[in-house]
Amino acid sequence: MHARTKVSLSWLSGVHNFEVKVLAELVVVSQTLDVGSGKTTRTLDASAAVKRVGSGPIELWLSYIAQVDTYGVATSLCRLLFEKAKVNDTLLFMTILSTDLKALRRRGYNVDKILK
Repeated sequence: MHARTKVSLSWLSGVHNFEVKVLAELVVVSQTLDVGSGKTTRTLDASAAVKRVGSGPIELWLSYIAQVDTYGVATSLCRLLFEKAKVNDTLLFMTILSTDLKALRRRGYNVDKILK
């Protein structure tokens, strides 16, 4: 059984619904944990981050000065795309992200659509 998606494939295929931004610096990520009466915030440098505000576009931010953590990217994207992301979804997505395009084409993936 496939995981239920938060966004439809037709929406995701829209011209401005998925944007990739390449940055010349590390991405600074701020995480806030709000538990009861206490709030904890931590900031860390990352090679990539994924963001979506409301029902707006999904933005993937990549830093070209650091090696991208494909597991982190896959985990973040799966959280935005699926209602309940499973480990296998994340691992498959990580494998796709880290595999070169020639190998993906040999395995039957529509590389031309990926490049659009």
